Amino acid sequence: MTGRLEDMELFACVVQAGGFTTAARRLDTSKSRLSRRISELEGRLGVKLLHRTTRRLSLTEAGAAYHARVTRLLEAARETEEAVSALGETLAGTIRLAAPMSFGLSHVGPALVSFLEANPGIAIDLVLDDRTNDLVGEGFDAAVRSGPRPADSTLVSRVITMSRAVVAGAPVLLDRLGRPATVDDLARFPCLVYSNRSADEQWRFDTPTGSRTVRGAERLRANNGDVLAQAAIAGLGLVILPTFIIGPALIDGRLEPLLEAETAKRNDIRLVYPPGRQTSAKLRALADHLADAFRGEPWECRPN
Repeated sequence: MTGRLEDMELFACVVQAGGFTTAARRLDTSKSRLSRRISELEGRLGVKLLHRTTRRLSLTEAGAAYHARVTRLLEAARETEEAVSALGETLAGTIRLAAPMSFGLSHVGPALVSFLEANPGIAIDLVLDDRTNDLVGEGFDAAVRSGPRPADSTLVSRVITMSRAVVAGAPVLLDRLGRPATVDDLARFPCLVYSNRSADEQWRFDTPTGSRTVRGAERLRANNGDVLAQAAIAGLGLVILPTFIIGPALIDGRLEPLLEAETAKRNDIRLVYPPGRQTSAKLRALADHLADAFRGEPWECRPN
């Protein structure tokens, strides 16, 4: 049974990695050995699990069904090990975690260092990416996400902290073009846009006449908030970004917050994970640690 379980883990890793080369690198083995093991697995099952071509790898119908069952079985085995470890009050195992690039670099990374120091039995596989990852499909145990509750209602969600999205501009820009007195005034300023979200959604505000999108001509579009913050500090345009990115620039005056009463938006920062993992002792410990680590931050990052 041990060999069969190992074959299942190898197969799941190949599917998650999208190919033998990447999977072999993650598993620290050779591509040829990994391919041979999967071929032996197919021979034992009597079905073809993968379509192999020189350019891509995909699941057959039998492979998709097998992968779904294997994923559940491996998850059950992992939860069983965690439950037994918890009885001995020892947290152990690997947490594969996704987090946004900017928040991950500035805040999640340092918090994970102290978490690992306090829990020597745990390992972290951290992936920083501003896109919204498919947790189950990409093999993540959890993800840190900013914004409203996940659209996928099957995910377990815990608010670990919060920040605010603030419209801001550099004094040099505001001295030249004037300071906006109303939301409508924002339309005459160049704007900097975060490309992973709709520009109209970013610059939509609740006004006495209803929800409206107000923004000027785009000067820069980028998929990273730190790049946009640097451009805003240089006076290239107005930006709307969370305080966990621009908080220091607001504090030291490199950026000025604008029309906060009309434009500031609360952003919850959550740890989300698939429902089969809500009893994981190590995920509970991680969520508790992150919430403690972010409590009392200067960028007003704390849950209510």
